[in-house]
Amino acid sequence: CSEQAFTMRFFAVCLVALALASSANAEKLLLLNNSREIPQSQDPLALWSLDTVSLKAEKLTESSYDMPAWSASVFCNNSYFASYADFNSAAWGVMQYSLTDKKWGGNILSDYLYHALACLDDQLYGVGTRPREQGGVEYSIRKLNPDTLDDKQMLNLTSITTYWDGYDNIFSFSEDGYTLWASFPVAPKLAKNHGGLLVEVDLKNWKVTGQQKYDTHAEPYFLVPPSKGSSKSFAIMKYFSWGGDIVSLNFDPVTFSSSNVKIKKGKEVDFMWASSQPQKLCNGVIYSLGLAHEEGQPPQYLFGMDAQTGEEVLNINLEDVIPGAFVGGLSCV
Repeated sequence: CSEQAFTMRFFAVCLVALALASSANAEKLLLLNNSREIPQSQDPLALWSLDTVSLKAEKLTESSYDMPAWSASVFCNNSYFASYADFNSAAWGVMQYSLTDKKWGGNILSDYLYHALACLDDQLYGVGTRPREQGGVEYSIRKLNPDTLDDKQMLNLTSITTYWDGYDNIFSFSEDGYTLWASFPVAPKLAKNHGGLLVEVDLKNWKVTGQQKYDTHAEPYFLVPPSKGSSKSFAIMKYFSWGGDIVSLNFDPVTFSSSNVKIKKGKEVDFMWASSQPQKLCNGVIYSLGLAHEEGQPPQYLFGMDAQTGEEVLNINLEDVIPGAFVGGLSCV
């Protein structure tokens, strides 16, 4: 096609993306562009900032770290933290970068693999697991110390469940950060292959304050934390075929009762699929990273969805703003 036609098409795509972004709240995101190995070359790990309205990205720093798998991340006390699993050395922990000093800090090593990170009163907390000798995993809510590079347990959840199906999306924090909502999957059984258990944790007093079963055969993917005192919210749920394959993601209204979470099937929101990469809720918008692929084919996308209506409000081809986009960590500022 002609250069003029290509330019016109690219301009139209940019206008659509800008219109979607403008309908969402203005947000500055931090994106960790993953290190990855490609024949004959290796991309450096880089931290980028992205304005969701102007769609302008800025590279803040890069590093020679070679840790290929990233998950939960958070902005806390003017530093960026992200959990990693280094399969080359069978080690895991949390890395840190100070936006004040513009320096990479030491890695917080742990026996626990972190699936969610949160910032409470400028202190770093996370939810992690480690394998149990008798099978399954041990769930632990922990406080991390970026200065001493260690962590300690605040509350153990292993008495509730030891089943883990590999999705980091099941943890969400209330707007004030003091309540953790954990949507644990239920171990498959012959008569019921899917289900979920919602656990509410008070992070001020470090105790479990509620347990409810999801009244559905679907599985929780991401729960929008309910407002304090509210009995209603929304959740992205996974629906399955008889053969056990995921057939759709749906944005479902949920109602909390004393023992059950009642689900009403809503509209499909398959664009929010991010495999096990956790979504991030910021100012009423749920952000989700599409899957990244080697050599950028197909390119990786960043989506945003209104947390109350399920409407798509952001759709960005990350390759247009971050060259060689292979993002593995997402956080709000």
